[in-house]
Amino acid sequence: MARFTMPRDIYYGRGALAQLRKIKGQRAMVICSPLTVESGFLRRAEGYLQSAGLMVRSYTCLGQGPTLEQAQAGAKAMQEFKPDWIIALGGETTVSAAKAMWVLFENPALQATKLGKWGGFPPLRKLARLIIAPAGSGGEGALGGAAFVLDISQRRRYLLQDPVLTPDLAIIDPDLAATVPPLDLGRGGMAALSQALETLCGGAGAFADALAYRAALDMLRQMESAAGGDLRARSILHEGQCMAGLAFANGRAGLCQILAANLCAAFYKPLPTGICEAICLPLALPRDPGAKEVAARISRGLSLSGDSLSSLCGRLAGMRKALGLPRSLEAYGIEEAEFLSKLPILCSRIAQDAGHEMNLHASEKDMEQLLQQVYYGG
Repeated sequence: MARFTMPRDIYYGRGALAQLRKIKGQRAMVICSPLTVESGFLRRAEGYLQSAGLMVRSYTCLGQGPTLEQAQAGAKAMQEFKPDWIIALGGETTVSAAKAMWVLFENPALQATKLGKWGGFPPLRKLARLIIAPAGSGGEGALGGAAFVLDISQRRRYLLQDPVLTPDLAIIDPDLAATVPPLDLGRGGMAALSQALETLCGGAGAFADALAYRAALDMLRQMESAAGGDLRARSILHEGQCMAGLAFANGRAGLCQILAANLCAAFYKPLPTGICEAICLPLALPRDPGAKEVAARISRGLSLSGDSLSSLCGRLAGMRKALGLPRSLEAYGIEEAEFLSKLPILCSRIAQDAGHEMNLHASEKDMEQLLQQVYYGG
């Protein structure tokens, strides 16, 4: 039997953030990004919550993340404030941080180092419920029951995926996406596009498939215009990112996601997830067993000519260039000596993860060839 999990309510459209005025509770903690502070959306969210009679406290996620250390610090702040609502206001990184904090807040005996290795999550919502309002600067996979966390000491990036992590309510307000800088928007859009395409390749079922297909077409059509400042395109892209993330949360990770998980942890500070996925996607997609069929569907939807898989990968590479994103890790600035020193362990981990996550039987030699393409440019 299959299962598809989504928030109980999704409010979308301009001004949807005002739905926070209707929240009933005592205390709300807003987990936010620096961008949502600078743009004034944190202040707006706090005003809505205060008008509903709630005491409000905010916690800003700084730097790259989310890390286990950030999750611990945020959970400690929650234990002191004792919110009954947690509101995540920002991109996928901020939402993932809020979910990790939420788990540790409700389970204080859980060691943070075991968070990414847990086989399953206990019931949440004993203390608080979750609202997310994504800002459009990430893949928005956290719209469903998914999140990620970085363990810097082990150089690992763990995917947390369980229906219990699905938010109670989601708010998709295009005004939030309107403030995202073009480069961040491109990075987040490519991350979401990888989620949509790899969900389609994974055969996640009718509900996830329909969302992923619509999301992929919308993002492929609108991303460049959105990065250029077209507000209508940004609104469509924002909704597409959220649909992609919801589909992904009910599917499985693909090779691009696995590559990004390992590479972003290996080169933690200098390598954002969206840039890594933009580099990897045109190279990883052809290796997915379901890619040819998916490429044929997408090519028909976009009226692409020629071999469908080659045309789609060419479109992805062309869009990456138009968005100002690098074509390789070398072009991004990762030092060759550092890459080569970490190549053996990366090959081993990625081959193992690909076999576990997507039943892809790839040798370490295969992964070495792929990683060399990712570094030098395929």
